[in-house]
This record gives sequence, C-alpha cells and structure tokens, in this order.
Amino acid sequence: MMDHCLSNPCKNGFCVANRLSFKCYCKRGYSGEFCHQKVNRCEPNPCKHGSCLHRYTSWFACRCQLGYTGKMCDKKINMCQSQPCKNGVCINLAMSYRCQCRSGFHGRLCDKIETCQFRPCKRGTCIATANLYTCRCPEAYTGRYCETKIDPCQSIPCKHGRCTAVDHSFKCLCNKGYTGEHCQVKTNPCSSHECKNGKCVAQGVHYSCQCRQGFSGKHCDTDVNECLDSPCFAGVECTNYLGSYTCGPCPAGFTGDGSRCEKITDPCEKVNCFRDVPCVQKGHQYECGNCPRGFTGNGVQCTEIDACSSSPCHHLVQCFALKGPPAVFVAVPVQKGTRATGPHAPPCVLFLAPTEWSA
Repeated sequence: MMDHCLSNPCKNGFCVANRLSFKCYCKRGYSGEFCHQKVNRCEPNPCKHGSCLHRYTSWFACRCQLGYTGKMCDKKINMCQSQPCKNGVCINLAMSYRCQCRSGFHGRLCDKIETCQFRPCKRGTCIATANLYTCRCPEAYTGRYCETKIDPCQSIPCKHGRCTAVDHSFKCLCNKGYTGEHCQVKTNPCSSHECKNGKCVAQGVHYSCQCRQGFSGKHCDTDVNECLDSPCFAGVECTNYLGSYTCGPCPAGFTGDGSRCEKITDPCEKVNCFRDVPCVQKGHQYECGNCPRGFTGNGVQCTEIDACSSSPCHHLVQCFALKGPPAVFVAVPVQKGTRATGPHAPPCVLFLAPTEWSA
C-alpha cells in the first residue's frame, strides 16, 4: 500500500495517511489544506479599546488605550479609584479624570490653598483673612466667588405686569388696568375717560357710559334728534334742542301739551270760569273773561271788593260796605248828634237816631 505522507505534503503541520489519501493537521498559526497559509488573528481587530499585536506563539495580544484594561481592552478603568483629588471630588472622564475642588482649594489635585494672589473672586474684590479669604461682590452679583449674576426679576416684583431687567435693577410693564412701581395699584378706568353727558361706570379694567336722556354714543357726546321719531301730535311742529325737544301748540279745536292733543267738543267745557264770567277765545286758546263789577281776579278766581278797605270815612265815623255797585258804603256816626261828611257818593248823612237818616 502507498504511503501518501512520504512526500511531506503538510508544510506546517503533520500528515495522517489513509488508504486513498491523507489529511493535514496544522500547527497553531497556520491553516489551509496543506497548512501553507499563515493565520492573522488581528483581522478583524478583537481589541475593543486598543490595538492588536500579532504573535506566533500565542495568536495575538491587545495594547489597551488609556483608561481601559482586560484581555480584549473591554473593561473601563476607574480613574478615580486611587482618589487622586486631595481636597475635592474626582470626576471620571473618557480617558482621564477631573478634580472639582472644595472651597478654599485649587490646583489639578486640589492640593493648593487658595489666596487672593490667585484672584478667586470672579467679579468681586478679594479680601485676605487669617485662614483664607472672602469675596466682596459688586451690586447684581452673588456667590462665594461672585460668579452668579442676580436676576432682579427672580423675586417676581411686578404683581400685575411683566418684569424687565434694566442694568442692575428692574422695570415693570403693567397690565391694562394697573399702575405703580410694582403694578400693585388698580386704576379706575373712569379717571381717564369722560362721559360728556352721562355717568361713567367702571367694569373691572373697562368702563361704559350711561347716557342721559337725549344723548348717545360711546362717550355720550352725540345729541339724539328726537324729532326723527315724530314725538309730537300730527301737524304739530317739533323743535330739537341739545339733549331734548319741544312740541308746538295743539291745533285749533284741540288741547294738550303738543305731544298729546285731544279734540275739544266745547272748548269752554274745560275752562272753569267764575260765576257769570264768560269764556272767550284768544288765538288758539280759550280763557275766562273779566270778573264782574265789584270783584277782582283772573276770571277763574274772583274776589269781592271791600269798599271800606281804603278807609274813606272820618275817624269818628264807622264805614259799612253795601251790597251793590262797587265802592258803595254808608257812614254811621260813632256818637249821636255828630254830622258825618265824606268825599264819596252817596253823600255822608247825619245820624239822628238808630232809625233816622237825613241827607
């Protein structure tokens, strides 16, 4: 039987023959049917955070980046594990670390005590003290290092408005209906709006005008022409005035105020004259005539004239008014045997006895 391995076909391995052929078993680092191909274990790169180094004896090795470890460089190193920050907090970074120093310390490892020579106060004045220092902040800044700018609007000083920062202070832009430095005063809308011919009524931040009769418009400044609505009786003239109107007299045969007129059947029925005083027409009106003789008045009310009211008799004579024509009186002597005289007719008489009269 033929030995197929005699020719040493397996270059980098050992040969195992069988009846018909042979098979190659390759050494580490080689492959192929005859173990003639060199294997590169670094392709593709098995090292996650590093570079691959090819080795014949042990396939490959990983050289890890800073901050990573492990056979495949797949484990992140805790850079703060050794606690490098002396007086601060260690913060892990991608491939390094950073120290956040406590107040009063500085430096990469927070191992240096701060003093004013390092100018720690950002926007303030550094004042050295026995132990460390203090920062005196200017207006509008605060914080240990004067690093924080004060927002004057942070306290919401504008009660009913919008706050705007101006330099180191603030300004309030008030909502409608409010005023004051902090928009804290509620305004009366009627104080800045005039209702010319009416009354102003406040409704929150708004207002309305209640117009007097005869006026209209938002500010009651428009005169209403009432005559357009024909308020007067038919045929009676209407005259418009500012805020009002008047109607002319009712036509003949009618009575009323001009806006209402009623037909008069007998014009004198509604004229209540004194007894025996006639009702007479004057223009479009009906009035009472003159009072009868012996009376005075306006025809509606007549008062009887007292003939003795002017004291026509002597002081020793008593006057008595008589029924009849006006200014008729009789003089009666106060003492018997006295003669009474007077200027009026009938002439005074001599009173001789209570039943005796003489001319």
